[in-house]
Amino acid sequence: EYMGDVPHFEHSMTEEHLDDVHSSNRYKWEAAIERSWEAPELSGLQGLAEQRREREKKRAKRDVFSGVRKGLIRYVWLLIDASNSMRQIDMKPSRLDVAVDAAQQFVRDLFDQNPLAHLGIMFMRNGITERATKMSSNMRHHVDVLNSLAINPEGNVSLQNALDATYEFLCHVPEYGSREIVILFGSISTCDPGDIRKSIDRLVEAKVRCSVVSLAPETYICQYLARKCHGKCSVAETADDVLELLSVHAPPPPSVTSAQPELAALMRMGFPQTARDTLSFCACHKELHSGGYLCPRCKLKYCGLPVDCSVCSISLASSPHLARSYHHLFPVPPYEVYQQPSDQTPDINETRCFGCCAPTPPQSALRLRCPKCLKIFCDECDVFIHDTLHNCPGCESV
Repeated sequence: EYMGDVPHFEHSMTEEHLDDVHSSNRYKWEAAIERSWEAPELSGLQGLAEQRREREKKRAKRDVFSGVRKGLIRYVWLLIDASNSMRQIDMKPSRLDVAVDAAQQFVRDLFDQNPLAHLGIMFMRNGITERATKMSSNMRHHVDVLNSLAINPEGNVSLQNALDATYEFLCHVPEYGSREIVILFGSISTCDPGDIRKSIDRLVEAKVRCSVVSLAPETYICQYLARKCHGKCSVAETADDVLELLSVHAPPPPSVTSAQPELAALMRMGFPQTARDTLSFCACHKELHSGGYLCPRCKLKYCGLPVDCSVCSISLASSPHLARSYHHLFPVPPYEVYQQPSDQTPDINETRCFGCCAPTPPQSALRLRCPKCLKIFCDECDVFIHDTLHNCPGCESV
């Protein structure tokens, strides 16, 4: 049977055209898949160079303020957006999951650098604010709640209601406390019942510092809030940026100044004694425990420190907590890169790191020197001293 001539067309497509077709047929989430087989393998020297660049970035971001007043006893509210916008999967697995994971690490970093701090967590959804944890200095409780909390993103976010809710708590904070709000915002709009500028003005009068880490494109109201309240507004492009930008708010910022002179305020603190190994009820869990700490005034027992006594309302802490908070007022000065002059014979103490005693060649670019004690340190000891130890071994030995 004759079917007639069927026209036949030959299509010749180059590799670039095929790549365009495949890329256009991909979903948006497929573009973010990590293709480890396509990534170039770094050699040993390249890997060391990459680690060195990361350390230099970390060193450059250190804020060394000497003689600047800082709030060592911080009262921080962490607000997390839980609206429908947090369902977006531009950050894997979703914006809300990334925000919660970053919040957990932020809680650890906050209490590691500020043992006397107080923290509370709220979620914003359906136009209201839901409190997940109350203001306390119990790091484990905050982390456990974030781990076990299963929240469903829904509704719209109301930034004004969230600011009003936190203001009601922060307005009762003592004058010696630093009042702060850190917001993880993932929306491009806010559904407010009134004028949000009036709420922001109240925060400015109460000297509340507000900072925003946005998981969505920057909005004017977030930038306006951070500028008026002496905070920072930053936008995260990837999931790693969320944690990095949030960790900036872990160290205590400079105190918000006012036109009126501030008077010094005294704070009542107690240094509890260790309880004996006898079973007794603790005030924090209402359970029988052995050991713990006794309040020096009312003799009430607590499992951990620091904590505010629920009976006599004094802050209970230990001397290491005060020492860990003290280093923010007198930080270790940044070390300088030191090059040995070619016409000078190096001293035996300058050929090894003062911290770990590792050999440091005279012409090595990883040699750093303290500007006060003039001791030589390697790059790894420099990171450890400034980020963990917070004391210069050379200055302490003089």
